[in-house]
Amino acid sequence: MTNNKAERIQKCAEKLYISYGFHGTSMQMIAKEAGISVATIYTHFENKEALIRTIYRQIFTDILSCTLDGFNTTLIPFEQFRKLWLGTYHAFKMRPSRIYFKNLYENSPFYTQEDCLWTAEQCLQIDEYYQRGINTGLFRNIPPYLLLQLSLGFLFNISQTQQIIKFEMTEELENELIQASWQAILA
Repeated sequence: MTNNKAERIQKCAEKLYISYGFHGTSMQMIAKEAGISVATIYTHFENKEALIRTIYRQIFTDILSCTLDGFNTTLIPFEQFRKLWLGTYHAFKMRPSRIYFKNLYENSPFYTQEDCLWTAEQCLQIDEYYQRGINTGLFRNIPPYLLLQLSLGFLFNISQTQQIIKFEMTEELENELIQASWQAILA
């Protein structure tokens, strides 16, 4: 476990929130799991909401970093898309509990308009990619955030299905899914 108390608190809290939900996890549970006092949590985080938001933003940043791994605007549009697809799939497959936390937070009362604006700002590079495709007539003329959902949003479900059904994501299947996703957004 890390020596940094704030990081240790976050790791323990994330684990408990995933297991018991936001309302089922108390600050006392987090303190016990982290081996610290409740007062120590409050020296690092203003309140429970601030702790949850900090974890969410760290997770979101991690997922986005994975999604953008290898993404390069000098590539042709399909290769850019392929990089986004593969990065997103990898993020979802390799971090299923973190994806669960992200979705839990985004569907909770803790998720605010401020979070929505922050998230949109973080995704600007991806939105710009889709907007360029719209502007050139390559992609359907629908808002970029919907193009994102249409082409990459289903990858969360695929990664969950893969955990349950245990199918092998072969290179051939991967390529078929990438092509299907690409076709879904083409004009």
